[in-house]
Amino acid sequence: MENERFVPDVFKVLGKNIKKIRMAENVSQEQLAEKINKSPHLVGLFERGKCRHQYSHHN
Repeated sequence: MENERFVPDVFKVLGKNIKKIRMAENVSQEQLAEKINKSPHLVGLFERGKCRHQYSHHN
């Protein structure tokens, strides 16, 4: 199904954009990880489009 192929592409594009912005702001993966309370490993997975981490939003 075409939609199944589309979803991973969205994660790859999102990851590339995260990395592009992070690098433009001169922020390391470690610094970003600390700011979002996640591990640097997870940030790397996000940037490579390999992670579909679920999150919860708390007010």
